[in-house]
Amino acid sequence: SYSPSRVVTMLRELLFNITKTFGRVPESTIVGFGPSIVESTMRLWSVPLVLKVTSVTPKELHTYLDALFEKNRDHARAGAFCYPTDVLFNGYSVNPLFFLEKKNKVPVEEVSFRVILSYFFEETDKQLADIKRMLGGITFEFMPLGYAYEKAVLSSSGLQDVFLIDVGGKHTQLFFIKEGRLCGLASFPLGGDYFIKGAVEAWNLPFEEAHEITRQYGEGLVSGAKKAELALLFVERANAWKVKLIEELDTFYHIGPLPQEVFLFGGGSYLPEIQHAISAPDWMRDFSYAEVPHVTMFGGERIWRGGSLNGMVRGAEEVGLGALMQYSLYRKPLF
Repeated sequence: SYSPSRVVTMLRELLFNITKTFGRVPESTIVGFGPSIVESTMRLWSVPLVLKVTSVTPKELHTYLDALFEKNRDHARAGAFCYPTDVLFNGYSVNPLFFLEKKNKVPVEEVSFRVILSYFFEETDKQLADIKRMLGGITFEFMPLGYAYEKAVLSSSGLQDVFLIDVGGKHTQLFFIKEGRLCGLASFPLGGDYFIKGAVEAWNLPFEEAHEITRQYGEGLVSGAKKAELALLFVERANAWKVKLIEELDTFYHIGPLPQEVFLFGGGSYLPEIQHAISAPDWMRDFSYAEVPHVTMFGGERIWRGGSLNGMVRGAEEVGLGALMQYSLYRKPLF
């Protein structure tokens, strides 16, 4: 059965095999987490500067961020980490490296960070520390997958404003990218497994068999009476899923109206009932300037401009893997 601890155990086994194969510990290991492993929220943290300056060094930015993290994290909870997605000077997003190369003529009075603050579930943070000790001090970079999605979508689509819906197994994640930056995220605990469990309950099937039937249905391979029964079942569940999605949209109210462009992906997104629920205009009217969403099915191969790395990355269920791979290859430090 699934559990966060089991996922970390599988990660440990994978890293051990990689280390054994290559004969050395990787220089750095980037691990992307979703809502099944960590609870994440976006925050905006600010620090006023006592003395106005015209440049801020990366070292100073790290010092400010560390202090803000310690101030704002919940110390009663273990396994906390934050991932910066944007730096702002005087309330405006900036590239800090530009301020190092070209002296800013405007005094910096306030430094702010837009961050994803995350907390591990269960004992996963201790298990990850154990992995580090077992493999001789391996360097981990923890990151929420949403940040990798931002980079992948921007580079492959050219869009600056887009709303992402990732229908995973246990959860659905929502991401609001505005003016080229991830500005908000939310999730709710209904994903593709919610539909599979409907088939399990309706026909008393093992989960694996119900999963296969659901997959075939999503690919249009089921016909006749069975198709009609599944459609009736999944419409009901899609309506319940949509209610939860609409409830979470209030999370983005302070950011502004949702964009018309919507990218749909994840293992559960292949279900026609999910696609129909998102393509219908009713859910967007109260949250966007657009009357009708423009929905695009986003596959992992699109991240690589039509390629799939010899079949390694393809389809809506591989977007997370493809985004993390792209981030690992082309990442640049924020500061």
